[in-house]
Parts: sequence; C-alpha cells; structure tokens
Amino acid sequence: MTNPANGLSVRGDRARIRQSLAALISERAAGDELSFLVDKRGDSAELVITSGDYRPLGAGDGAKDDLGMSVELAQLLFKAQGGSVRLARNPLTRNLRVTARLPLA
Repeated sequence: MTNPANGLSVRGDRARIRQSLAALISERAAGDELSFLVDKRGDSAELVITSGDYRPLGAGDGAKDDLGMSVELAQLLFKAQGGSVRLARNPLTRNLRVTARLPLA
C-alpha cells in the first residue's frame, strides 16, 4: 500500500465508504494480490485498487460483462458524497483497476 506521509482527510460518511470499499475488495479471486495507492489529486483524495482476476459475485459463465452489485452501489454512494468510482478492466487478463475519489475535508 502506498499513501501520503501526512495522510488525507475526506468528506463523507466514514462507515458507508468503508463498507463500499470492503465490498469492492472482497469481489476478487481467493488468494489474489491487491495493490493500493492513495494520493491527492487536485481537491480530491484518490484511492486506486488494482486486482488480478476479478470475478464479481453472480457473474455466471463470464459471457456477460457483469460489474457486480457492489460496484454499482459504490458508484451511487460516492457520487452522492461528491466523489466517483471508476473501473477499468483488461479484457484479456481480467485485471481490474478501481479508482475511487472523494473531496478533501
């Protein structure tokens, strides 16, 4: 995990943010490694979570590009608090990059 030396305070509901991020993190293959990067981007704090083989809950045979309920809920929650959640997935390797932003306090 990489983060700023002096930390960053964000505006938002701490419990809901923690629940959303925990759900995003849990939707991955067992034993898969995660990488976290926290940084200041303008007037926002940005968290980038990189994971290997992303398999959202309920994603059947992989034919459908299902992002999972956790992602949709996180996007709604972060947007309501002035932030955002974006996903980028490599279709060949299924590596996933989640970028979550919230305004600084």
